[in-house]
Amino acid sequence: MVDPTKLNQERNKKNTKSEHTYLRAFVFSFIGALVGAALSILIHYFFVRSAISFFLCGMGAYALYVYFIEGEDKKKGHIFMMLLSAFLATVIVTFVDFMLLEPSIQKAEGNIFVNTFEMYAYNIKEVGFVSYIQESNIDGNTTDEVNLSVLLINTINYIFSVIGLLLSWVFVSVSTKKYEKKHGKAAAGVSYGYSSRKPRKKRK
Repeated sequence: MVDPTKLNQERNKKNTKSEHTYLRAFVFSFIGALVGAALSILIHYFFVRSAISFFLCGMGAYALYVYFIEGEDKKKGHIFMMLLSAFLATVIVTFVDFMLLEPSIQKAEGNIFVNTFEMYAYNIKEVGFVSYIQESNIDGNTTDEVNLSVLLINTINYIFSVIGLLLSWVFVSVSTKKYEKKHGKAAAGVSYGYSSRKPRKKRK
């Protein structure tokens, strides 16, 4: 005879584990996305400001997801968690990038966070997705300077984040298939996740 109480308890455990899996997928991919996107600020500071560097955001999201989520816990729906984490990280780090590196904000008086927020609010309200070209005079030479809107910059940065996520997935998939073709598939339940790793023995 089936015990309905025990059966419900097992179902509740499965549902809770499923919910926690999605939460863990989001948390770890978000941390990875933040770290990857933050590295783009260093690239912008020392080299050049470019949306291409945001591919690190997607790579970071996928790297930590693969490392911390076991193979048996991976689900197709986790891709939405990674896309969401990459989006949030892109928005946050793009804001910080403007706050720390935008000359007009640095030169303005007052709190840089408030100045950046006001710039965002004005640009989104007045410009939207529209970009424009204005003439600038540098050392007597007149050049055309392209000004992209805040919304468009965030969108472009996110596109490169998604590209980084996609390239990481392709790289891991191809590498895994080549490894399995050469060495055979791993035993059931074995993966490269963090929880399955054995602790290293301390040297005496």
